[in-house]
Amino acid sequence: MRIEKGYSLVELLISTFLGILVIGTITSAYTMTLTGSNQYLKESALSSELDSILFLMASEIKRAGYCRDCFATNPFMLNDGTNSANILIDGLADSSNGHCILFAYNHDSALGVTSIRNDDARGFRVTDSDKDGRNEIEIYTTYSGMANWSCSGTNWQDYNNKRIDIKKLDFTRTVYDSSVAGSTNSIQNITITIGGKLGELYEERTTSVALPNIKP
Repeated sequence: MRIEKGYSLVELLISTFLGILVIGTITSAYTMTLTGSNQYLKESALSSELDSILFLMASEIKRAGYCRDCFATNPFMLNDGTNSANILIDGLADSSNGHCILFAYNHDSALGVTSIRNDDARGFRVTDSDKDGRNEIEIYTTYSGMANWSCSGTNWQDYNNKRIDIKKLDFTRTVYDSSVAGSTNSIQNITITIGGKLGELYEERTTSVALPNIKP
């Protein structure tokens, strides 16, 4: 009669150790893959959000002051009480830097427009309107009438993903006068900088919009 021998205690301990080692290695690799995937998704979400906001702002701002058939006067020029300009930064016609921008344009290219209509008014600002500790980009698109069309107005609309904390929104105005003697033409350049945070990840974007000389 043949006697079957089982594994010795030493063999069992070795095989158990090797099994635990293999499982630990697989678990570690899975955890690293999952962490890397989550990081990539955060980076992608933050980048896409900032890029889309910047694209919207640039597309809108470059139309500031547009009037299809204005010749003598332009109703889309804005007045801060002292000066006029096609763009107000923090409510001022001559401000070179700020965090809120107001402008208007003939949104439907209608003829004979003599004043700013509800759908012509535009604006962007950053604020913590929800009081949740995260700043949001807000847009003005006549949400509740022209009475709120100011940098301190209420009832603006939140625009960005609520998970993203907007840490920076800067509008910088630079005016370049013509180099031609006697010319009063100029180019107005608006630089937009936006920065946002998602978790511990922070990214920043910048673009510039060149606007032709627009007079009252």
